[in-house]
This record gives sequence, C-alpha cells and structure tokens, in this order.
Amino acid sequence: MADDDTPLTGSERDQLRQAVRDSPDEFLMSLLGMARQRLREHVGLLVNGMIVIGELNEPEALAALLRVRRGAQIERAERPEGLSDDEWEVMAQDWISEPTRMVEDQRVREEALEEAMEPYGSDSLPRSRELPGELERQLESMRTYSHITLTDATITAPGVPATTSVPVMRIAVRQVSGWWLAPLNEDGSSSINLWDGEPRIFNED
Repeated sequence: MADDDTPLTGSERDQLRQAVRDSPDEFLMSLLGMARQRLREHVGLLVNGMIVIGELNEPEALAALLRVRRGAQIERAERPEGLSDDEWEVMAQDWISEPTRMVEDQRVREEALEEAMEPYGSDSLPRSRELPGELERQLESMRTYSHITLTDATITAPGVPATTSVPVMRIAVRQVSGWWLAPLNEDGSSSINLWDGEPRIFNED
C-alpha cells in the first residue's frame, strides 16, 4: 500500500471520487443516530420528486408493524399437513417474531462492536490508522445507515392535490436528494407547510 506522500494512481483517484460522490450526508446520519436514542426529529424529505414528511424513528417501529401483519396472516393460514398443533404453533411464532429478531441481532452486533472498540476509545473517535482494518469496516458500516425509518408519514406527489398517509415507511438513503427539519413554532411545536396549505403540526399539546 502506498504511503501518504505517494501520488494517487488513476484507479485510486477514480475510487476516491466514487466514494466521495456516494457518501451519505453526515448530518442526516447524525439525525438517524439520534433516533436510536429516542431523540426524534420531524423532517421533510425529497425522494424521487416526491415530498415525504414524518418523524425519524427506529427500525423497531417497522418490526412491530410486521409482527402484527404476520400474526394476522397466520390466523388465516391453515396448518400444513404432517405438522402437529404444537409444531405448527412453534413454526408460526418463529415466523411472526422474525422481524424483531432481525433488529435484535443487529443490536447485538452493534454492542459487540462497541465492546471491541473500547481499547481504542478516547474523548473523540479513533483515527482510522489506529484501528484494525476489519474493525474500521464494521464501524463505518454501523455509522452509515442504508435506510430511513419514518413514522406517521405523508407523501405528496407532483401534480396530485391530495396526500397519502402511511404509519411506517422505509426509505433508501441513496434516494434522498434533499431534506429539512420541521421549523419550531413559538409554542414549542414544529410544523411543515407546503405551498401555503394547511401545515402539518408536530409535538402539539
């Protein structure tokens, strides 16, 4: 590997430019990290020409919704032939709880990474050159969210006078071309007003 003083090769320069272009907005990543701490903000997102408004939330919100949906599907399903009632119950519960396990597994991986980072801990994040390569890759993956979870979301499409409301929505970060925070009002609530229409008000008492 070349040292810091060696000029980049053509392929290294191309890889650097690609990485810079594809890197997500650090401010948005910070907001998603705050949602993990239940410090949730209301945001507007520009996604493929549509405006999506909602509260930044955790993946658990989608997992909970999927559990309810799967439970409803199981209630309508027939027990497969060859399975006893007990075997069918175990299989059904395992399938229903899968979304929650997916989130829990991710949390376990994050906790293991935090523990592995302890020898390199300091008041600030450790520099890349201080970390083993594999540990740095895991850390970068944890910092960089691939999807946004929004709750109580509304979608406004160009040329459509009405909006669509969804309880939980997942959006790929790479599809977000712009975003903004809901401005604060004097009473402590926040709101987003589109085209001088009725504003969406959040945190209202």
